[in-house]
Amino acid sequence: MPPVVGVGRRWFGVFLLPGLLLPVLALGCDSPPQILEISPSRGARDVPTNEPIRIRFDRKLDRASVESRFSLHPRVDGQISWEDPATLVYRHTTLETRRQYQVVLTAGYRDAVGNVNGFNHSWTFLTESPPDLRSAAPAPGESLVDPATYLSLAFSREMDAQSFRGAVAFSPSMSFAVQSDPSDSRTVLIAPRSLLATHTAYQVAISSEATDADGNHLAPLTLRFTTGPARPLSRWITFIASSGSGGACGSIWRVSE
Repeated sequence: MPPVVGVGRRWFGVFLLPGLLLPVLALGCDSPPQILEISPSRGARDVPTNEPIRIRFDRKLDRASVESRFSLHPRVDGQISWEDPATLVYRHTTLETRRQYQVVLTAGYRDAVGNVNGFNHSWTFLTESPPDLRSAAPAPGESLVDPATYLSLAFSREMDAQSFRGAVAFSPSMSFAVQSDPSDSRTVLIAPRSLLATHTAYQVAISSEATDADGNHLAPLTLRFTTGPARPLSRWITFIASSGSGGACGSIWRVSE
């Protein structure tokens, strides 16, 4: 069996053959630092626009040497932090939707004892699409709508109901409240605080101030419907009132079951 010779922090396997000395492999703590895991992964699609970028290495790094060589393209504002001595996290402002981004880590970063990685690293990912309206009740253009109705808007992803408070406008103007559907966070409920007028054309405009849970803005949209005659109240749904002219989240209650 060939002897193993230790030299400092390196270990060599050495074969002794007649007239020949063969070093087999040099491995040890003076090898360059390596990337073990990245998030989002290379080529990932539909990445949330608020998801931080993480790079996990195989050892403790010289943080300054890594931070100075890290970048995201197109450039966005953000902050680098370290979850642990071997994991970099880049928390950034909300990225653009449906956009390809490239993470770059250039050659020259070092571990804590000075071993250098001499390779350039880069990978790309694609962000998620913006939220869109999938269905609405009352339906766009619907007529003879019950004046005791409320709006139920189903979107492609979880929405931030609070952001709708200043984004919704009724015409004719009226006060309303907003809440996520307790059974489906992708659905936003908009309830007038009083009955709608009978035989009246209504327009509900929602601006781009409305966002999904990741902070992506909704494309502006307008819904139109026309009410019909008054009907006996049945399962009329509204929200607990709060101060102010906008909507507010609160418990749901029903009358005339």
